[in-house]
Amino acid sequence: MKENILTRRKGGMTAMVIIIFVNLLALAMMIYGGTRLGESRITLTIFVLGVVLLCIGWIPFLGLKILRPQEALVLTLFGKYAGTLKGAGFYFVNLFCVAVNPAAGTRLNQSGDVKKDADTPAAAALAGGGNIALNLPVDRRISLKIMTLNNSRQKINDCLGNPVEIGIAVIWRVVDTAKAVFNVDNYKEYLSLQCDTALRNIVRLYPYDVAKNVDTTGDGIADEGSLRGSSEVVAARIKNEIQSKVADAGLEIIEARITYLVRWAWWRWRSTGSRPTAWLNWMRSARRQWYPTCWWYSAATRTRSRWSIPAACTDGLPRRHARQRSGER
Repeated sequence: MKENILTRRKGGMTAMVIIIFVNLLALAMMIYGGTRLGESRITLTIFVLGVVLLCIGWIPFLGLKILRPQEALVLTLFGKYAGTLKGAGFYFVNLFCVAVNPAAGTRLNQSGDVKKDADTPAAAALAGGGNIALNLPVDRRISLKIMTLNNSRQKINDCLGNPVEIGIAVIWRVVDTAKAVFNVDNYKEYLSLQCDTALRNIVRLYPYDVAKNVDTTGDGIADEGSLRGSSEVVAARIKNEIQSKVADAGLEIIEARITYLVRWAWWRWRSTGSRPTAWLNWMRSARRQWYPTCWWYSAATRTRSRWSIPAACTDGLPRRHARQRSGER
């Protein structure tokens, strides 16, 4: 689909003046014919004509379109692509033309969709970290401004199998409105999905930190590339990967940046205070070996019981262990 930019005169102000004049004229005709309704057929005709014009006089207002700077409007006429309006101004278009924007009601975690009013349903849903589609009257205009998409953080295994948590911010904009509207179902959701996919594809090629005998460039030679030390290179590869996927949707990826990167297991240990799984399993096995007679699970609830050790179980143990086993402090 090739973009067709409409370059005709705007004509919005002239059309609005004519429409208002015709409606005022219809109102005057209705009043004049109504006051002299029984005098002649001419007054009756004037009255009926005034009523008809007043009833249909609001329809031409549907052809008035207002565009702000860096906005576009994709128009279709009876299902066929008619063209795209670009540039700020007051336009008058064919009354039967319909503006199309499948992504108008989609709200993502991005700069162009975050509302300042915290009481709106969209802002309330965004505060919960979700992506929603509202069934409210939406604006069909397409923003051509530079926007920032900040998807949720993802947990991905690096090339060595270590889990890492990473988040990126993608700076993007719409460059071809026809492709964005007609080539994909929803270009915002399409961009969000491609960002997550490209992030996973690139992160799996790198270790979290520098490792030996790891090839991150694909040339067969081991290098020192890593997620933590080569963040600029990783971000550039993510940008190129996303751009190759969204080019058919009429989108341009300006920049991609890593905003959050941490080795997930150690982050979880620091934040929650829980030990890693391997260390915890070793402690459990050691505890079973040290205290074989006092390790059991409740048959009814399948939960670990409290230590209530009879004196016989503490015989022969050092005093320190006996004190811990019997609950003494």
